[in-house]
This record gives sequence, C-alpha cells and structure tokens, in this order.
Amino acid sequence: MLRTRPEPELDRRIAALALPALGAIAAEPAYSLADTAIVGHLGRAQLGALAIATTALTMTAWVAIFLTTATTSAVAGLAAARNDNSAAGRAGRSAGAAYLVAAAGGVLVAAAVAVAAPWVAVLLGAHGEVLAGSVGYLRAAAVGIPFLYLSYAGNGHLVGLADARTPLRIAVGANALNVALEVFLVYGVHLGLSGSAWGTVIAQAAAAGCYGAASRRAAVRPRLPGRAEITALLRAGHQLTVRTIALGVVPLTTTAIAARFGPVALGGQQIAMRVWFLLALALDALAVPAQVYVSSSLGAGDPGGAHRVGRRCRG
Repeated sequence: MLRTRPEPELDRRIAALALPALGAIAAEPAYSLADTAIVGHLGRAQLGALAIATTALTMTAWVAIFLTTATTSAVAGLAAARNDNSAAGRAGRSAGAAYLVAAAGGVLVAAAVAVAAPWVAVLLGAHGEVLAGSVGYLRAAAVGIPFLYLSYAGNGHLVGLADARTPLRIAVGANALNVALEVFLVYGVHLGLSGSAWGTVIAQAAAAGCYGAASRRAAVRPRLPGRAEITALLRAGHQLTVRTIALGVVPLTTTAIAARFGPVALGGQQIAMRVWFLLALALDALAVPAQVYVSSSLGAGDPGGAHRVGRRCRG
C-alpha cells in the first residue's frame, strides 16, 4: 500500500509533461497537414506532387529524430546527477553536440535532397506535371531541413530539462506562422506549390531561432561539445536510424504504389497519410515523460523511481 501513495503525484507530473509535449511532437506532421489543406485547393496534380515530396521529406525528418530523443535522455540524466559537479557541464556539452550535429547533418541532407530530387521523385512514381511539381517542392523545402534539425536539437535540450511548455509555445507559433505565410504566398501572390514550400521553410527558420534563444536562457546552456558527447549522440542516432528506416519502408511503398494509379489516388493517399501520421505521432506524448523521468531517476541514483515511472507510463 505504501508504494501506491505517491502515484497520484507521479500521474500529475507525467500529465504535466505529456500534455504540452503532445503539441510539440505534432509540429512537423502539422506542417504537412497544413500544406495538404492549402495545396489541395490548387488541383490534383499539385496535391499529387506534394504527396511525393512530403513522403521523401518525412523520411529525412524521421532519420534525425534521434536529435530529440537521445538528447532528451542524456540531458535529463546528467542534469539530475547527484554528487557530480561536472554533470551540468556534461549536460550542456550533450546539448551542444545535438546542435552541432543538427547543423552539420542538416546541411548535408539538404544538399543531398536538392541534388537527388529528380531521382527520388521518379523512384516514388512521379511523372509529368506531378514530377515537375514534386522536384520543385523538394528543392525549395530542402532549405528548411537544417532549421528543422536544429529545432529537434533544441526540443531535446529543453524537454530534457523537463520544460515541455516552451516547445509547445514554439510549435503553436511556428504552425500559425506557417499557415499565414502559405495562404499569403499561395493565394496572395500566386506562387502556387512553391509558395507552400517557402512558407514552411520560413516557419521552420523562425522555430529554430526561437529554440536557440530558449536554449541560451535555459538553466543548463549548450556548451562546446567534446568528442565523447558527439560520439555518444551518433551512436544512439545510428541505432535509432536503423529502426526508423525500417519503419519508413511502408509509407514509401504505399506512396509509390498510389502514384502508379494517377493523381487522384495519389492525392487521396496524401490526405490519409498526413492525418495518420499526426494521430500516430500523438501517441508518443507519453514517451516524453518516460524518457525525462526515467533518465532523471537513474541520474539521481534512484532505480526504483525509474521502474515506477516506467510502470505508470505503460498504463
């Protein structure tokens, strides 16, 4: 009976972190869903081109999600470490490693997407007007990839410090800006599909700037990382990326199949997949408090507390 007494308080702590985390997690699929709603009124070919482009871009986003998950665990565990005067510095260097890898990796991936855009679109079944539109969208949207990765790093840093409210505010603000910009660029100045891509890029850049500013104000600020922090992050990233690529085979395959049936089927698949992604990622909200509180408990030398958090998050 004694072990059940703290559960209501623990449940409140979990909910206090999970609920705002839900909004932050949904940021990237919300960008794509807003794009779909706005571009859907331009026509079937444009919606089909968006389906091809966002499927490829989703994979580039997924392979970098370790910048959030691994950083959250590392920062949370080190920030909570007891009797270790160097832990705060190591936590700052872990956050710095995430930002450094995000910047370098984002530029490399953006360049690869820009160069490989025609081949990727053809591989996914695009042709004719859909091919031209998807290549243009991919090349414009590639500019935003480094900013997206920097946002992942900032999110991992802040959430690792048990601050999910700031990422929520940034996510809401960035998505509102994205919608306003896309409506203006697509319908106001008639840039069409490319206007949708550039609206998202600007919103991603604004979000990255907000994360950077919030990280500099945090209790544990990012520091210049050492080789150990970068190696640890890349090792965790390798393990998570293999899993992500395996999971990404399904949406890539379904998009390629739908593209063979024409723009109508491809457009319908785009709408269904964007809604599905949004709902699926929403389930990850409980993963955030699990990561933070399990890592914090272990860092503080409390394995019993880590087990209790794990049990409560599993339901």
